[in-house]
Amino acid sequence: SEGPRIGSSADLGGRFLFNRDANNPLDTNHPFANAAFGVFREYRQASRYSSGAASMYLFEWFVQDSWKATRNLSLDFGLRFSRFTDYRLRNPDGAALDLGRYNPANAAQLYPPALINGVRVARNPVTGATLPAVFIGAFVPNAGDPLNGMIAGGVPELKNGFRGNPPLQMQPRFGFAYDLAGKGSTVVRGGIGVYKQAIFSSGEGVISSSVVTAPPIVDVPNLFFGTIPSLRSVSGASFPTNEVFAFNPEWENVATVYKWSFGIQQRIPGGMLLDTAYVGNTGRHLRHSRQLNTLAPGTRFLASSLDSTTNRPLPDNFLRPLPGFTNVSLRAEDVGWSNYHSLQVTLNKRKAGPVQYGIAYTWSKAMGLSDEDSSALPMFTNYRTYLYGKLPFDQTHVFVANYSYRLPNLAAAQSNGLARGLLHGWNLSGITTFASGFPSGISFAYSDGVDRTGGGDAQRVWMRENPLLPRDARSLSRWFNTNAFGAPGRLEFGDAPRDVFRGPGIANFDATFGKDFRLTERLSLQFRSEFYNLFNHTQYDGVDSTARFDPQGRQINARFGQVISARAAREVQFSLRLQF
Repeated sequence: SEGPRIGSSADLGGRFLFNRDANNPLDTNHPFANAAFGVFREYRQASRYSSGAASMYLFEWFVQDSWKATRNLSLDFGLRFSRFTDYRLRNPDGAALDLGRYNPANAAQLYPPALINGVRVARNPVTGATLPAVFIGAFVPNAGDPLNGMIAGGVPELKNGFRGNPPLQMQPRFGFAYDLAGKGSTVVRGGIGVYKQAIFSSGEGVISSSVVTAPPIVDVPNLFFGTIPSLRSVSGASFPTNEVFAFNPEWENVATVYKWSFGIQQRIPGGMLLDTAYVGNTGRHLRHSRQLNTLAPGTRFLASSLDSTTNRPLPDNFLRPLPGFTNVSLRAEDVGWSNYHSLQVTLNKRKAGPVQYGIAYTWSKAMGLSDEDSSALPMFTNYRTYLYGKLPFDQTHVFVANYSYRLPNLAAAQSNGLARGLLHGWNLSGITTFASGFPSGISFAYSDGVDRTGGGDAQRVWMRENPLLPRDARSLSRWFNTNAFGAPGRLEFGDAPRDVFRGPGIANFDATFGKDFRLTERLSLQFRSEFYNLFNHTQYDGVDSTARFDPQGRQINARFGQVISARAAREVQFSLRLQF
């Protein structure tokens, strides 16, 4: 959303935390007592609101022409031009990290932990002075630059933006229609076109909270261990913000979709039209992001990463490749792609009469890296093998039938005005859908919560055998082969693909029954009764796809592989509407 913001960790009016902390010398041993006496553990207050305002410009124009080359052949040509910009700040309220200006030698230093007389504290690495342990991970004053590489207000030469403008985008289109016999009964149609993404999500650009509330635009210092009356004299510190964006200033490749189709339309006696077509598209240069500050695999296991005060790894912020920052999200890596291929068959009857219907069947496959703009790419794994698979909305088979039936009038009610008004003119219509389920992957967790990677990309399970069960072996209690998966061990990242099995399909009937009651020449009353999932057919949906392993690698989630949820039950609603 756009508009004034301060981030999610504070309020402009301030936020007190009265929870207990044994290191707080003023603590009363109870949070309610702390609140009553005005004793706080922590106080946060944003320095200001940012305006969160930006704009982008889009100019488009096109030329097109239709040419009837012969009596049977028509050709269509078109060319669309697009000139657009990235989002630009309408004022200086925005900041991002310029990797070219980041100097590792000037990285901000954080208070490391230390053990003094058996007490865990934060120690200034420059002066040796100590502070309570809550300051561990905070910026050390005058030790490095917390704004190292940050650009506030955008890059002047990019007109308060962070990315350059793409070149002029040209999008050609071509189509044809050929009447085989010249009678309009059999027509071959086809076309191909190029489409550019000229308008994209503002949340992925400078309107994101990670830009308009990043330091130094908004500062959120933390004050610790004080009372409300003495708030102004309480010690405070700033911590690395949750996330900053880094933008690739070059923008040569714009997200592009190439679409094509080839089909045959055939008129069938009885007022029916059969349309059979191959429809496909491919996406190129789709936008993705990458978390640059992801720890390398095994980082937490290094001796240099050990926190001697706890015998556990130091907090991740002490170990990141770009010290002084938490998550650094590199935006708009234009490396994504997708593919869609389908056979589409439709049969429609639209000739005047009491019955009209349409039948549509699609056999398709949709593959790609992700269905979301700027989804994160892995840092240490080949993203082509890690992410490429069936897209979440992929359905192999989709059959949809729609119908409308005007019920016959009763001859016995023809002579009676009241009976005719009540019993004539009723309509029944509906939509019936049969479709395949959606792809799903396998997630997992260990019962002991022990870190087995020390950093790196998210682990996946090992796939030891075919996880798919024959239809006659599949049941609600065992939707897939749960024995097919093994637990990844220390520094193992598994080999399961993103999509492993397909969830339950859809078999749904919706119907509507109603009529219009004519009251006067200009006034009518419409009654409708609508039935969703008409037969109250149980349509299973979710499958528990989260394996849970004990320390020995045994799967202990009893619900793993079971169907655990269903789509909506039957819903009925009635409406009465006065129309004039």
